[in-house]
Amino acid sequence: MTIPGWDDDDGRLPDIRKGGPWRVKKKDSRLVAESNASELEARAALVKLQRQVAQHRTRRARADMEDRKLDEARSVQRTLDELVGKDAMRSMQKVHAMDEMDVREVSQTLHENLLAEQGPQLAGSMSRLWIQLWRTMDVHNLGRVDFAAFTTMLKAKVPSLRAKRCPWGEVSGVLQSLWRALDVNDADEPKGFLLLAEYLSFMRLGAEEKVREKGEAAAEALGWREQLEASRKRMAAEMRLERRQVRSPPSSP
Repeated sequence: MTIPGWDDDDGRLPDIRKGGPWRVKKKDSRLVAESNASELEARAALVKLQRQVAQHRTRRARADMEDRKLDEARSVQRTLDELVGKDAMRSMQKVHAMDEMDVREVSQTLHENLLAEQGPQLAGSMSRLWIQLWRTMDVHNLGRVDFAAFTTMLKAKVPSLRAKRCPWGEVSGVLQSLWRALDVNDADEPKGFLLLAEYLSFMRLGAEEKVREKGEAAAEALGWREQLEASRKRMAAEMRLERRQVRSPPSSP
């Protein structure tokens, strides 16, 4: 069997470059070139599509992240609104504040119920009980209480506030008007929460009312705003004294 184009004389292979039987035809080379070009074009299109898909996924991930951040921000804002009492403040805008006499009577009723509950020995440590009640309301230790916590404490200590009506009127309206009277800032506007000094000022009203009934003219002469300011000053002085006692080292025996 002989191979076409094989030179039997010297055993050399034919030179393809010189037009041997295995040379590639021009038509075939053009087809190969076109096929390679099509393949390169398809690969470029595929790379472009993959890049577009990656960009779309990146944009989608960013949009999802922004949506999550927005939802988290809204959730945090709602939580802050609840903590600072903005929801209660909005609902209290149109509520009329309770007058000073009724505020005194509510505080006095609370004071009398605390005395009856704890006994006469409580009279000398009433402020300590007030702080304990504050801590039960300020569960997050924020230094402020909202409407719900304050009214829950009042209902627990004043049985008449658990019914639909009480000596001062409908209970729901009484609690709102009382809160509206206590929850005021320097501009006489609601802020949505009570601070410790404001709470103590209200609690002292009942105790001072008992003193006034016993003949303390000084307490009787003070108005609601004056008592509030005086109570704040006394509270600040008491807190400073407590800090000094905590900082001072115990004396050696």
